[in-house]
Amino acid sequence: MKKSLWMGSLLVLQSAILAAALCAAQPEPQSLTSKPVSVSLFKNGIGFFERQAEVSLTDGWAIMRDLPEATLGSFWVAPAAPDTIVEELIAAREPAAQQLHAITLAEFLKANVGKRIECLAHGEKISGTLLSVPEDRSPESLPEFPSYYRSRPPQPKSQPAMLVTLRTRDGIVALRKDAIQVLTIRGDSIDVFTKTELQNVLKLHLRSSAPPARITLSYLQGGISWVPSYAVQLLDDANAKITMKAVVINDVEDLDDVDVYFVTGFPHFLFSGITFPLSPAQSLDFFIRSLLEERERRFGRAGGRALVTQQVLYNVPGQGPSPGVSPQDLAGTFQEDLFYYARKHLSLKKGERGYYTIFSETVPYSHLYEWEIPDTLKREPTSSRSQDEIPKEMEAVWHSIKLKNTTQFPWTTAAAITLQQNYPLGQDMISYTSVGAESNLKITLATDIKARKKEYEINRIRKEEIIFGGYYDLVTVKGELKVANYKSKDVTLKITKHLTGEVLNTSPEGTVTIVAEGLKAVNPNCIIAWELQLKPKEEQKISYSYQVYIRR
Repeated sequence: MKKSLWMGSLLVLQSAILAAALCAAQPEPQSLTSKPVSVSLFKNGIGFFERQAEVSLTDGWAIMRDLPEATLGSFWVAPAAPDTIVEELIAAREPAAQQLHAITLAEFLKANVGKRIECLAHGEKISGTLLSVPEDRSPESLPEFPSYYRSRPPQPKSQPAMLVTLRTRDGIVALRKDAIQVLTIRGDSIDVFTKTELQNVLKLHLRSSAPPARITLSYLQGGISWVPSYAVQLLDDANAKITMKAVVINDVEDLDDVDVYFVTGFPHFLFSGITFPLSPAQSLDFFIRSLLEERERRFGRAGGRALVTQQVLYNVPGQGPSPGVSPQDLAGTFQEDLFYYARKHLSLKKGERGYYTIFSETVPYSHLYEWEIPDTLKREPTSSRSQDEIPKEMEAVWHSIKLKNTTQFPWTTAAAITLQQNYPLGQDMISYTSVGAESNLKITLATDIKARKKEYEINRIRKEEIIFGGYYDLVTVKGELKVANYKSKDVTLKITKHLTGEVLNTSPEGTVTIVAEGLKAVNPNCIIAWELQLKPKEEQKISYSYQVYIRR
């Protein structure tokens, strides 16, 4: 009986040794290093990255250690060739060792564990062998998320490690770290120590008939953007050179020989503020709360629809929302309602800003002078801003230029400075302008175009009937405008008058438009427009009249 027990124990021991040997011999998966090959930049601080990677598999597995902070539903892994199949992805947190130089007493002690030390603590010298320098103890906490995400996880409090243990002649001594005043190490000291932290990793199970396996990763990530602006150089009275530049703000990662696409239009990314849940550091509770916060923000507390996730892998190249729809094929072209400006082979390190010229072309333009007159009725002293508080430039004549987009691409909304012979004339904004369309760009106030306006009440009829529960008077108003051109050339002046009431007549004849605003109100809302040609030193007069109901 004893012999059989002994034999059984021996077999168990041999099996355990064999299993340990097999585990020790099991090779680690090959580390996968991917490189961004293209990035599409949007002006809202989001970039669409496309990365490619080649890896030699270990039993069909590879491991990726640098996980991007992708947004919800945007992270995709696809085979880059037909001979590769993506079978499975597993995200985990694994310990990773890092060699660091000691910069504190605690780190210096940690680097010299096992050495003979002598320290002065509370005025007493203590000598012995340094046994341990424990690290701070904290529950598994969620990582600090980048500032461009709206929701941030709560950070649990850690318990600091205060003790250091030594083996002395008298036994084990435990000291407080902050009690050590002077430290001496017998022999050679070391200032490099190993720090182990949990790291997010992605394990990929791939099949490839022709190694190495080739895959493509694509995702949306915040922290990178572009800022456009224009310079409009007036060449003569009919042609202008418009130059567009882009400033790239890169706070994500180093870009090395990457094709960058500047996207114009109005992109819609519903989940741009929610982190993709593939990261194991993100708890289920935090992910659910992020979805609920996003739903409340967009649809109110009642919610309008559920937010759902998408799958993260597929095996057939070019199917589904695949990175096969690569911006590499979209250089300088429209894709539905978006346009991609291309800049090939761009290199920009994390934290750097880049300045790049996108295009520079000559387009036709014409000078335009605009006078926009606000509604008198909506500027009563009883309003929150009295008539005297309205800035005078809001009613002044503006000198603008009308640019015609004869280029092959649209103009995105951006700041624009106007120049003539390298002298700055003014700065305003060019709004989104489609190919073939026109855009007005303000330059400055037209000081040589004088404009004056007056309005008079010429009749009032007292009303006894009730309208909407109140008594109203019918008031007739006459307006007079005077404009004079003191420039040495002909000018085109466009006048726009906003008013509340019914237009009776205009002289000279203007275009009257009744706008669909305040349809439940007693009075309609109208706009009168005139376009005048003024010769040098010429003065013209304009008159109009309208009726409006005024409550007593």
